[in-house]
Amino acid sequence: MRELNDNGFTCFTRNYIELVNLHNNVLFHAVSVVDVQLDKIQ
Repeated sequence: MRELNDNGFTCFTRNYIELVNLHNNVLFHAVSVVDVQLDKIQ
């Protein structure tokens, strides 16, 4: 039972890290798009 809990936690942690990385990539892309838009306005 202990091993099952460890594996479940490891799997959850890995998924969480991937989700955070994905969110950061989307955020970075959004910021880049905004920067380009601001450059066009100026």
